[in-house]
Formats: sequence, C-alpha cells, structure tokens
Amino acid sequence: DLLGFGLDFDGSEVVGLLKDRVQIYLIVESSKNKRQEPGTGNLVILTHEVDELFERCRSAGVDVIVEPGDRPYGQRDFALRDPDGNVLIFACDSN
Repeated sequence: DLLGFGLDFDGSEVVGLLKDRVQIYLIVESSKNKRQEPGTGNLVILTHEVDELFERCRSAGVDVIVEPGDRPYGQRDFALRDPDGNVLIFACDSN
C-alpha cells in the first residue's frame, strides 16, 4: 500500500501486485517455482516519483539503505530493504 501497489490477483502460490504499468509477482517460499532464496531479491523500479516515494517511505519508517541522489550513471535513485531482506531501488533519469 505504501508504494501504491494494489492486489491484481491472488493464486495458490503467487500473488500479483499492480501499480500503473508495473506488475510484481510474489511467490511463496514453499513454491517449487521459486528461483532463489527469500531475501535475496534486488529489484529496480523506474518511476517519475523518486523523491515523493522516498518521503513516504522515510515517514513510514522503512529501512532506507541509500538516500536519494543523482548518480554518475545518469539516474536519480534511492534504495530500501523490505521486511524480507530484498533490496528495492526506485530510479528515474536525472536529466
């Protein structure tokens, strides 16, 4: 909810979350279809709302691991760690 995602579908081993044109699938730990161990994910989401999302996350006490900034690779981004240990990076062009 904090990031604006809503439930798109709820299957027996996978849940789909949707915000605008971004869809994320979350697979249960016991699924035979999982590709890696929980807490080892690293996901980059491109958005025009980097600073707004950062402020919402900071206000909610989210574990921000990299503050927003303009990077030498041409993006403005910040990174957080979700409750399962996965890293989520929110980025946009810094131009």
